[in-house]
Amino acid sequence: MSALGVEPSGPSVATSQAHRRQRRAVVTRHGLLVAAGERFAEAGYHGATLREILDACGVTKGALYFHFPGKQALVDALIEATVRIWTDMAAEVEATGVDPLRALIASVDGVFAQLPTDPIVRGAVRLLNDPGVPSDHACEHY
Repeated sequence: MSALGVEPSGPSVATSQAHRRQRRAVVTRHGLLVAAGERFAEAGYHGATLREILDACGVTKGALYFHFPGKQALVDALIEATVRIWTDMAAEVEATGVDPLRALIASVDGVFAQLPTDPIVRGAVRLLNDPGVPSDHACEHY
């Protein structure tokens, strides 16, 4: 509210509000992926429920369905995010110009460093090894 008691309006206010909504959506989506990763890592696909994921994340069903149409979409997003992490890691190792053996060792070290610290990666790895969990991104991972 301005000193004259008038609400500011116009393009800059609309842009600012859009940025806040976009930021909140990114934070919510990431929080859902983290909560899903933790739950899937712990209980597997069939043992984890959407209710548990929502409770862990502290969001509503509406927020979940805004970002993901269902449980399988969460699985796909976790695996896709993990594939992106591995791809970025491989590119970083390749950029160092080390010989192939050192590149392999650095890549394996990177993977093992991610597993205990990144719930998204941990959940995706569990899902990729869970029997009966289909994913279009599994072949990209392997």
